[in-house]
Amino acid sequence: MLRHGRRILDCIVIVCGSCPDQAGPHIINYTEQILAGYRTPRLHLVDYDSRNPTVSQFLAQLANTRDTNSFHCFAAGSDEAIYTSDDIARLLREITDAQYNVINYTGIHHNLVHMDGKSHLSMNVR
Repeated sequence: MLRHGRRILDCIVIVCGSCPDQAGPHIINYTEQILAGYRTPRLHLVDYDSRNPTVSQFLAQLANTRDTNSFHCFAAGSDEAIYTSDDIARLLREITDAQYNVINYTGIHHNLVHMDGKSHLSMNVR
């Protein structure tokens, strides 16, 4: 458990607007070593309007060191940059999965209706 004073840290938020002054691989190595064996803290790594793809790449790599970490991206001038965030990627995955499920459900429903001319399933969409 990592502590700050008397408190146990649940998560750490790191916000970068420019490249760190240390080499990225050294920071990643150090972070992996210091957090090895701990379930917490989770890291939330934020690229805050850096306009530098190197910062995004570094933070994304650091986030990928553990499954519980998250990479977030805020870019005032570009909507495309936010699509690199883990949150947006999860939402897009959920949307794709939901669309796939609807297509499958519709196909199954269509096949059942055409088998005997009656609908055995009802789909309530609001």
